[in-house]
Parts: sequence; structure tokens; C-alpha cells
Amino acid sequence: MCHSLDYILMNSPFQDKAAWEKTVNKMVKVMGAPMTADDVAAVVAYLDTHYGKGAPATP
Repeated sequence: MCHSLDYILMNSPFQDKAAWEKTVNKMVKVMGAPMTADDVAAVVAYLDTHYGKGAPATP
């Protein structure tokens, strides 16, 4: 809603789960993204699984 999905692809080679968690929490605390703690956990888990270090390469 705030940026394109290209941002995820651009950063995915560098992000492990802890880094994704820091990024998502920044979106909530600094940028005001309307997410609950459960939302944050789900988004971090998804990003780590699909775009974290060691995730399968995206086409």
C-alpha cells in the first residue's frame, strides 16, 4: 500500500528473518503501517519463507 513490491525483491538477497522483522516493525512504528502484532508475525514469516536468505530464487 505504501510502496511497490519491487522493494521486497530488491532487498530479499540481504534479509534474514531478523532483518525482515526489523523492516516490518519499522513500517509499523515509524511509518504508521496499520498492522497488529499477529499481522507482523504473519508477514515476517511469509517474507522469510519466500524472500529470505536461502529462499528459492524468484523468477
